[in-house]
Amino acid sequence: MTISIKKNKNYQNSYGKLFKTMGITGTLLGTPLGDNDKTNQLFEEIVKETIQRIICDKLLLISPRAIKRLDYFPTYFLENGQKKIKSIRVKKRVWKSFVEISSEDIKKSGIKGEEFINFLKNKRCRKVKIDNDKFENII
Repeated sequence: MTISIKKNKNYQNSYGKLFKTMGITGTLLGTPLGDNDKTNQLFEEIVKETIQRIICDKLLLISPRAIKRLDYFPTYFLENGQKKIKSIRVKKRVWKSFVEISSEDIKKSGIKGEEFINFLKNKRCRKVKIDNDKFENII
């Protein structure tokens, strides 16, 4: 009995798939040279995966599917008259305490705070309103 192994001609490694999605030449110095819709979709997927990774790491979640059952509330501060995100506090609905995701952690990953909050809204997480008394107990 002999076993013969044939190489699949349709096989592409992950780099080939990536460059095919981005266009043959990919991106050069921040200027997309391929199809703009496909590159935008690719970058949106990268942002979503990064946000999922941050949440899963902070909350020690096993699966990203658990993100749908989260409560959150953002904290803000004023800088030069503009309202900016200081941190986002997240918890599972069955937990009593919130876990803080600071704006520094979000910025280190290259994501804006607004993108993070939009991701939570799209995942249908519940935004919680906190009274000042409860907020002081959380801090």
